[in-house]
Amino acid sequence: MVMNDFEIIRSYVEEGRSNGWLSKEAAGWDIGKPGFRGLTLKNLNLTNLDLSNYRFPILHVENCDFSNSNLENAWLGHESTIINSKFINSNLSNVLVKSCNFTGCDFTDSILNKIMFECSNFTNTKFTNTKLNGTDLQGTSFDKIDFSNSDFMKATFHANEMTNCNLSNCNFSDLFLSSVRFKGSDLSNVNFSGTTFSGVDFDESIKLFQTNFENCKFRDCSFMGADLSNANINGIMGTKDTLSGAILNFKQKLRSYF
Repeated sequence: MVMNDFEIIRSYVEEGRSNGWLSKEAAGWDIGKPGFRGLTLKNLNLTNLDLSNYRFPILHVENCDFSNSNLENAWLGHESTIINSKFINSNLSNVLVKSCNFTGCDFTDSILNKIMFECSNFTNTKFTNTKLNGTDLQGTSFDKIDFSNSDFMKATFHANEMTNCNLSNCNFSDLFLSSVRFKGSDLSNVNFSGTTFSGVDFDESIKLFQTNFENCKFRDCSFMGADLSNANINGIMGTKDTLSGAILNFKQKLRSYF
């Protein structure tokens, strides 16, 4: 009998073939659609599976590989924990992962359009060359994350912490960024053109080499100590205090911006 992808995962649990890698937690579980509850997955190869529309609420995932799999419209749980797992070249569009914790994961070359990462935490994770179009990132914190070459078109940001992140060559154009902190992050070659910033501070810890701020609007923002000498700040809008304390090149100093 040929099993579909859902039945393959079901068999790990019901037939005990996981050797302890896939286990039921004391909270109970429901292996049939609409989904699992209280499930732990460890050391599993789950590549090339169609897991779209499945629900996995309250997951603990460790050392699993979902690469090249389709998880579109899946629910990876509320307050789930996902550690050292791979989602390389996978489709996670419209996935719900609210208030989850990710550590040491890899989403390289994946599609994460319209995913909800609201109030989640990410540490030491790769998002290199990913598409995050329309993704909800409100209240989410990122520490030591590689977002290089990723696209955040129409993404939602508010109250975000982006600490020691690599955001080089990313697209943040035409967005509204509110209360976002980029402490110690690399924003080299980032395209912010046409974006509105509210309550966002840039300082000397942020790398802004060839960053494009053309036609950006700034409200209650500061560049105190930030080096803008190699950035494009043509057409920016703000107040006379916006660039106060910023490092500007000779031509920039001769111009009047506001």
